[in-house]
Amino acid sequence: MHRRLWFSVAMLAAGASLLVAASFASASSSSPSIHNGGTLKIGGTGNLDSVDPQIAYGTTSWWFEFATRANLYTYPDKSGAAGGKLVPEVAKGFTVSKNGRVYTFHLKKGYKFSDGKPVTGASFAYAIKRSLNKDLGSPGGPFVSDPSAVNIVGAAKYNKGSAGNVAGVKAKGYTLKITEVRADPNLLTIMAMPFFQATSTKLPLKSEVINIHSITDMPTAGPYAFSFNDPNHQANIARNPHYGGHRAHHIAGAEFDMRLNVNTCYNQTKANQLDIGCVPPAEIPNVVKQYGLSKKKPVGTGQFWVEPAVCTFYQAMNMAKPLFAPSHLKARLAVNYAVDRKDYAAQRGLYGGVSWSHILPPNMVGSLHTQPYPLHRNLAKAKSLGAGKGQHLIYFYQSAGSVGPKQYQVALRDLSDLGYNVEGRGFAGFNIYTAAGTKGSPHDVVGQVGWCQDYPDPYDFINVLMDGTKILPENNVNIAYFNVGKWNKAMQHAARLTGKARYAAYGKLDINITKSAAPWAAMGDSTNQFFYSSKVAPSSMSYQTVYQYPSLNVLAFK
Repeated sequence: MHRRLWFSVAMLAAGASLLVAASFASASSSSPSIHNGGTLKIGGTGNLDSVDPQIAYGTTSWWFEFATRANLYTYPDKSGAAGGKLVPEVAKGFTVSKNGRVYTFHLKKGYKFSDGKPVTGASFAYAIKRSLNKDLGSPGGPFVSDPSAVNIVGAAKYNKGSAGNVAGVKAKGYTLKITEVRADPNLLTIMAMPFFQATSTKLPLKSEVINIHSITDMPTAGPYAFSFNDPNHQANIARNPHYGGHRAHHIAGAEFDMRLNVNTCYNQTKANQLDIGCVPPAEIPNVVKQYGLSKKKPVGTGQFWVEPAVCTFYQAMNMAKPLFAPSHLKARLAVNYAVDRKDYAAQRGLYGGVSWSHILPPNMVGSLHTQPYPLHRNLAKAKSLGAGKGQHLIYFYQSAGSVGPKQYQVALRDLSDLGYNVEGRGFAGFNIYTAAGTKGSPHDVVGQVGWCQDYPDPYDFINVLMDGTKILPENNVNIAYFNVGKWNKAMQHAARLTGKARYAAYGKLDINITKSAAPWAAMGDSTNQFFYSSKVAPSSMSYQTVYQYPSLNVLAFK
């Protein structure tokens, strides 16, 4: 999901290039088979973790933000290799100093926020400042203050409160200058993340924007803006009337109704009351039979699609608590042998994904196609390690939808058979990440959680999810609270490498952490599944390569 914490709207029940292309692809013209206008109605059993650009970090939230944000560089609304190439958006271009540390971006004129105010260099400087603000606690801050990767001059001092501004970020008119502590070419990739979109100073520096009632309450500069947000109930987007770019904006807007009953959501989609909705895993064979199975192109009615995803799903063991403390390696190994990954994955239903037993998913560059642990449980081996013995174990599980509760039953069986006295605590949607991501959380294990790529690089899985030096009071994505010096150093070393050496180092590190530290029981990868009403034009279903969702701004009605 955070993004990337996973809670896929499409599963509501259930190595791209970093080269910079020369121009931004336009898709604003209408096809004869579609028409502009209309409100896209989306239903789901989960929720949005946030709508605030510097706080939101869930897959579903970023799906909406991909339609509302405008970045210096971005990934185009395309599938395949074309969708994985960074292209200029608000930036016309950039220059780099000879030492590789100073990037100067020159911005286009004409981009405006949804309240009509212009986007300038200061709009991006404010995004960086807000992401690094200690009081706001943005999960974006560590991406621009990592000593082993992208580290902007003055980022750490500002984050600690010992400076009033980020010294390495300077804006003047339509120019933005960013200075790094050490040269790292991944700056462009990081700046394409939604955290670093053009941000209006109307957003408070130190507090999250939550309630929204019009497109001027939280101005954004993309084709759309949030027009309404009632947390855990409904969020809407509407066209930005001042949009100055060239991306498509076919629909008039979209409405997302949250926390629906999965069967109600499914039936409303079949009845065309929802335009994107749910499919309970048990109904997938019937859906395929009635509507066809679409992958790279529409099949049958073109309403049901299964797309690949670069995600990892896992059960994290809390190493900050005594039960799975760093010295209790055998207990963590025992869990890895006790869990049945095949049974766990089967709860997703047909086309739901693959079982997997280490951190990097199979489609991530650098990932080794080997399994450190069995995909079916080996309970005898698990018990031989001396874990369980009637100890009390608090287990956080996903209670929304139909998949999470069923996977919890598999985990409950496995851990109980290992000898633990399991106390389950259910959380709906992204609330599980909020709870587990708060330092001091009482969970011993958190399950039914996952992570999808922010961008196509193993750093985004290994360092982001495992580096213990990045643990914060809140909004943590390292929900195993894995913080072991030698492993932190190994991650930071890998982050400084480039090319084939980088990917080889990450592949080896992935297996070593999984076998020799075992902070997780990795469970598998997934697919993304989308079920549309018959009103949506199949020709408009463009699955964005990096963010792994159909671009909302490209979708259109027949």
